Amino acid sequence: MAGTASLAQAAADRGVRRLIFLSSVGVRAAEREEEEATGFQHSKHEAEQVLHRILGEAATELVVLRLPPLYGPEKMGVLRLMAEAVRRGRPLPLASIQNQMSLLFVGNLVSAIEACLQQPAAAGKTFAISDGEAVSTPELAERLAEAMELEAELWGCPPGLLGLGARFLGYSKVVRALTEDVVFDDQDIVQALAWNPPIDVDRALQATVRSWRLDQTSDAAPERRPGLAGRITDLVFDLAERAVRLKRGRSGEETAKATSSS
Repeated sequence: MAGTASLAQAAADRGVRRLIFLSSVGVRAAEREEEEATGFQHSKHEAEQVLHRILGEAATELVVLRLPPLYGPEKMGVLRLMAEAVRRGRPLPLASIQNQMSLLFVGNLVSAIEACLQQPAAAGKTFAISDGEAVSTPELAERLAEAMELEAELWGCPPGLLGLGARFLGYSKVVRALTEDVVFDDQDIVQALAWNPPIDVDRALQATVRSWRLDQTSDAAPERRPGLAGRITDLVFDLAERAVRLKRGRSGEETAKATSSS
């Protein structure tokens, strides 16, 4: 936190007109002192308080942008893992997840920063920003696959069982990111600055996928993960893939029978 304080003080001493701080929508959990608030969320909350304290009487104007999960070109993370699974035709156990997530494309973040730098009405404000629409995890997987000109293979797995398996296999953080609800009201910046995200989700996903160059990735079978947890993970994926193929085969046989009988 000392670094944040030093930066704010330096900005005030040198007469910087406006300072924009990139925070997190998770600060709300820290503000409400919720038990599930993470260390990262608490640190962002503390940083906001430090900035308000140092810049409260200074000429430097503070603008806080609270961000949801961020994605975009060259950025790795959960979305990249999902894209690689889609690329390899691996079934994803996401069909039963019923959540809503607000996300933010880096291009829309840049646009929001520009608006906050240019418009006087942004001074002293705290804005939550997003791509302007919330998506569920299954919908995100399908739209990601569409951006790759592929089809996502989704299969249902009860969220409780999915979470239990994720804890055992070491994927708790990934599953938590894909099952949580992260939805918030982002209309303050729209009303105050007349700002709307210029890039919609589908175009943003297309740009993100292109940057990964997944079409240049080897189609060879992925390396097996080490250890017992790795072997079980691969086994689960293999069984799910076989189940999906079996279901496809049965559907094809039923369609062929229906066609021949008609």
